[in-house]
Amino acid sequence: TTKEWFHLVTFGVLCQSRQHDFANSAHLQYHVSFHKASSGHSLSLIDRGANGGVAGDDVRILFRTNRTVDIKGIDNHHVNNIGIGTVGGVVTTQHGPVIAIMHQYALLGKGASIHSPCQLEWYKNDVNDKSIHVPGGKQQIKTLDGYTIPLIVKDGLTRLDIRPHTDREFDTLPHVFLTSELDWDPTVLDHAFDNEAEWIEPDGHTDLHPNNLFDEF
Repeated sequence: TTKEWFHLVTFGVLCQSRQHDFANSAHLQYHVSFHKASSGHSLSLIDRGANGGVAGDDVRILFRTNRTVDIKGIDNHHVNNIGIGTVGGVVTTQHGPVIAIMHQYALLGKGASIHSPCQLEWYKNDVNDKSIHVPGGKQQIKTLDGYTIPLIVKDGLTRLDIRPHTDREFDTLPHVFLTSELDWDPTVLDHAFDNEAEWIEPDGHTDLHPNNLFDEF
């Protein structure tokens, strides 16, 4: 039997997740943004640079798996043997507050949570984390079951306002699942174009209008 090491890397931040598995298994890498723990309330981060979620103190732990994760880069320190599991928190939707349920998150337990758009999108949620001030921007998550969760853009970063739920809220509010309970493997999204025909417009070129860009300013 061998051990598989999961690496979470971004901007010099390295995290390693361990689990027992079978021989000859492939290496899996997670990428998360630099995470600074803080004592005050801050909005959780929707991070396109992350391919795995990290739970802070703005959510409640619902379930722990037997897997652990070693995180390097939290406040410039190493944090070892952090569990992986399921967390929940209250978010706003067009139908009122709901309990957002996130599986397969690293259970850091302090600071603001980090949410991986690709992990949410693999579960068929539509994550539009672009500001409404740019083309196509909606600042929202549309869930698989029809809920719309508004996002906040602050200082160029997209945030989700989430807070820990109470026991009563957990029993009475709807539960909305944002990620799969199956072991998350970000390599399921991997793809590279083999030739130009896969990404060039059907007529062989894209229409360029460089002068129009200057007209906007």
